[in-house]
Amino acid sequence: MTLSKIYELYSNEAKSTDIKLLSAAKVNKLFYTKFNLRTKPLKKDTCNKCDFFESQILVLSEENRGIHTGSKDEAHCNVWVEGEAGRGAQEVGSCLIKHITERLDDNVKFLILWSDSCGGQNRNIKLILMLKAMLNEHPSLDQINIKFLESGHSFLPNDTDFGKIECALKRQQRLYTPDDYIHVMKTCKKTNPMHVHRMKNEDFLSSLKLEKNIINRKKTVDGEKVSWLHTKEIMIKKDEMFKIYMKTDLNEEFKVVDIKKNVRGRQYFITKALMAPLWPTGKPVPDAKLKDLKVCYTLFRKTHMIFM
Repeated sequence: MTLSKIYELYSNEAKSTDIKLLSAAKVNKLFYTKFNLRTKPLKKDTCNKCDFFESQILVLSEENRGIHTGSKDEAHCNVWVEGEAGRGAQEVGSCLIKHITERLDDNVKFLILWSDSCGGQNRNIKLILMLKAMLNEHPSLDQINIKFLESGHSFLPNDTDFGKIECALKRQQRLYTPDDYIHVMKTCKKTNPMHVHRMKNEDFLSSLKLEKNIINRKKTVDGEKVSWLHTKEIMIKKDEMFKIYMKTDLNEEFKVVDIKKNVRGRQYFITKALMAPLWPTGKPVPDAKLKDLKVCYTLFRKTHMIFM
């Protein structure tokens, strides 16, 4: 809570109740001279051992996968709570599929995705197969290019978005439920506020059946070793269902990886219909964490117990 925020709340209240509105300078003076209050967050005396165990427990974490639409300068936050889904490549792919399917402008044929270089979440066969399945059935898209930034030397607009959220969270005294976090995300920017989307169980899709329909080959068609870890750009095309184009250097030509199964008879495909719900009833929270959460029951307000 800051003085500017206090004055904003006071102004709104004064206007709605016909109270005489004082100037910001007058309110600031009254705050400092008439009240024994401060706007800094509460500080607690802690020890290193307690801090360590607190970082291990982390209560119940809330996940936020950010997508920034460059053409519109829009920040989108896709959020869920531990116990609803995990934090892997399939969750990331599900967020991208939902965003592209619901929010991409009509008649867009070529899409560029910029990403950080996290291999476990963004640079792997699971994510690419999920995007391929979506691309193969999209009404307008023909091609998607995913470009990976150089760690430590480049930054995404998402980093600024996350920074805004983190700064706002530090000013909060108490955060009990996911709705409290979502409120912070929605209000941390006064101009061009963020769009926050609460992910549901049915939004999370599995790549398991897609993976069974392909061969995750370790070499390109030219016999070169495939290195996902060092890949700088990936291209997928609608008219080439079983080919992945990869670069380990932005100045070189694409290398082609053929993922088609060499089988007789029935032809396998990569379609959205093969993506079953990933966590239809939610992802179980570890027993050890549930035990820790039960210790916190007495600390929650009665109005928030329904979430627990």
